[in-house]
Amino acid sequence: RNKYEPRIGRFARRDAEGHDEVDLVDPETRFFHETPDFLAKEDNLQRFENKRIMMYCTGGVRCERTSALLKEMLPENAEVYQLSGGIQRYLEAYPSGGFFEGAMHVFDRRGCIAGQDMVAADVAEQLPKATVLGRCSRCGDPWDRYQGKWSCVDCGLLVLVCPTCQGKLAKEHSRHQDALRCELCAQGTSPGDASPAQIRPKPAPRPTASCKATSAALPKVWPSLRSGLLQLQQQQRQQEQQHNQEKQSLSSSQNALFHQASELLWQLLGCLKARRVREALVSDQPLLEALSKLLHSSVEAVAENRHVANNEPTPDLQKAAARALSVFDFLLRDATSRTHVHRVGKPTSAALLYLISLDSATAAPAASDNNNNNNNDTNNDNN
Repeated sequence: RNKYEPRIGRFARRDAEGHDEVDLVDPETRFFHETPDFLAKEDNLQRFENKRIMMYCTGGVRCERTSALLKEMLPENAEVYQLSGGIQRYLEAYPSGGFFEGAMHVFDRRGCIAGQDMVAADVAEQLPKATVLGRCSRCGDPWDRYQGKWSCVDCGLLVLVCPTCQGKLAKEHSRHQDALRCELCAQGTSPGDASPAQIRPKPAPRPTASCKATSAALPKVWPSLRSGLLQLQQQQRQQEQQHNQEKQSLSSSQNALFHQASELLWQLLGCLKARRVREALVSDQPLLEALSKLLHSSVEAVAENRHVANNEPTPDLQKAAARALSVFDFLLRDATSRTHVHRVGKPTSAALLYLISLDSATAAPAASDNNNNNNNDTNNDNN
């Protein structure tokens, strides 16, 4: 299994003094596809020669592939065994844990499970509690539940962070990212190395909300995209000064502005999949304010057209509003900057207004049918 999985659970056969009698070989891989590289190194392969090899993984799938590869690399008489059904089936057969210590990492919201989770609650109460092998990477307290948002800032490997440290890191916002590194990155070892013999240069820290990203870390289109959005904000301010205070439909110049905004936002959405771009945007206060202004103006224009002018918004206006909401949806996925984005952008109110305008648009035909039998004053009220 990968490096982080044995940290919370593993097989062991203890002697009277508590020492493990079995030689545990941890490939120390970040990802499963690195396993062949681990086996290809002669010193690693020598560890399996003339040994009875017992292999296990979470559900047995990775063992099927690795055992076949290992048999090809070792002599014909090599004894290579794998645990049928993996740890999952073993814990189902032995809810008390058997020779398995700790918990098994699972790839869903549960995070990890132990033998007690395989049986009914009344039976689980009678079983001994599983030992917590994992330790918080920050304070060292016992903790064995990985969560997706707490990962190594360099390689993305999951890192154990206990609830207490999660609260502290959330308050620190951007500063915590540089502090979270997995064991392999902290040691400077290359992926697949079982020892820190091969040292790689320490990676540069990733940009955070308090540290502007360098131009080399951002897409080539970023400077023009940023300047285009800021210029769009200036044009919008000029149009607002010239715009009549009375409620009216969008002018041709405003339509052109939202068409340009829609195109720029589409390009921006293509860049926001990269975390560094999101961090650069959040740290850029003028740009974030410009996007907030564009979000609220486009959503208000959609609502104004439907409620006041009784017109269907133009496709460019609808695209601009929807894409601006999607931009903020991307930004709100990062827990470290979520509070800052909410404070500057206030996207919740814009999203509610947009949904209300969509809901009223679907209800409009029915309202018109009901109003056919009423007088003009009632028609106006219902509309």
